[in-house]
Amino acid sequence: MEALSLSWKGPAWMTRGNRPNAVSVFDDEARLISSDDGARDRRPVDSDDRRWRIVVCMAVGIVVLVVALMCLTVAIARGTRVDGGVAAAADGGAQALAERGSPRAAQAIHRRPSPSPSPSPSPSPSSPSPSSSPSPSSSPSPSPSSSSSSSPSSSVASGDECRRSSSDPLATTRSSSTGTGAGSGPLSFLAVGDWGRRGMFNQTLVAASMAYVASYLGGVDFVVSTGDNFYDAGLQDTMDPLFATSFSNVYAAPSLQRPWYVVLGNHDYMGDPTVQTNGDLKSQDWRWNCNRTFVVKRDLCPSQATLEGQRCKASISLFFVDTSPFVRAYWNNTKFNWKGIGNPERDTEWQLDWLREELGKAVNDTWKVVIGHHPIYSLGSHGDQPELVELLLPLLEDAGVHLYINGHDHNLQLIITDNLPKHALAMVTSGAGSEVRSGFASLNGGDRNVLFLHEGQGFASFHADAARLQVLFYDVDGKLIHSFQFHK
Repeated sequence: MEALSLSWKGPAWMTRGNRPNAVSVFDDEARLISSDDGARDRRPVDSDDRRWRIVVCMAVGIVVLVVALMCLTVAIARGTRVDGGVAAAADGGAQALAERGSPRAAQAIHRRPSPSPSPSPSPSPSSPSPSSSPSPSSSPSPSPSSSSSSSPSSSVASGDECRRSSSDPLATTRSSSTGTGAGSGPLSFLAVGDWGRRGMFNQTLVAASMAYVASYLGGVDFVVSTGDNFYDAGLQDTMDPLFATSFSNVYAAPSLQRPWYVVLGNHDYMGDPTVQTNGDLKSQDWRWNCNRTFVVKRDLCPSQATLEGQRCKASISLFFVDTSPFVRAYWNNTKFNWKGIGNPERDTEWQLDWLREELGKAVNDTWKVVIGHHPIYSLGSHGDQPELVELLLPLLEDAGVHLYINGHDHNLQLIITDNLPKHALAMVTSGAGSEVRSGFASLNGGDRNVLFLHEGQGFASFHADAARLQVLFYDVDGKLIHSFQFHK
């Protein structure tokens, strides 16, 4: 049999004499031979040796392909996000939840189930009494209202913009009311904090679980953000891309297309805080309602409703405050931008006066809720906030506030003070919207009872009617992990 001969002509640079001893990727058996006239030929190559090399090349290619597919699979399973891929955050989060064992979440992103019927409350003639219990292993079964998805159903009275005295040098004529008319009937809302990380640190998964829970509950009236909305340093201007990549694109599910009522966190003051509060962001996303102080009020009784044979007159008020100016360690720290405030010490005094006046107007409300970024009591890494313990807590206790909702610590907590003359004050930390911090401090005694701690991502839902105020905690997969409620 004649020996196999190969002829090969290299690229132009090999024929110009500048690489007279160029060698191919093969070994000496296939070495290129140069000649004076630039011609190229090959020495004979054994056919078995050639076949062996082909097999090796094919095997290497297959291994590379398998590794690439494995990396892609792991990335999908973990819901990995990159900056350029946030546009499909809700769908990606649902897919990742399905991979993690929550197949219902993927359905909730695109399909809204029919509202579940709400069982009648069981009112008690006694004063409000709290009850707390670990969650069952089954799906969540609260009894929230069935809210319409067509239009917002709560009214908002602005504190910071509309209610400041004309003699106040910080007063402004800009209206910031965000409600669309007085709503009525039972109220349901979600609360999440410390979330704005462009979909990363499981923010997308938490958003998908929020979408599922909101749909499962038959809809919510609004969503509350407890601050630290955009990491690491707030928003720089109205066109800052973080607004879309950390908010609009992440919470894009139909069931989350409700008003968002937002307070500022300390990280938001590291950018320009007025970008979030001046109303201009509503032109990019109508849901965004952020002021430094404001009130959301709700009549909990449908028209002509009765409770135990009498006309129902139940109502709830939610008071939003800006706690960053309270923290003395921030006052002279150059990282913080006090634009729109000027003097944080003076602003703290104004806020306390404003909250005292507004709580006085709500003396007959069935339920009173205050929302801020920093915790009063906390077993998280930040711990108690001394300024709030000193200045805010006595005001809440005297006014008979039922709930204080905050973020700042990146976990879920429920702490109550139960030695008050009127009723217990429940403190809910919901700051687990993305990155979490491990570890809890030991309890140092005092007038607090720690009912629940969760070291992981999650959020909370709240449900109020004439007879009860309920708090439900969910983990990153949308599983109900704890519940607590006041009864009338």
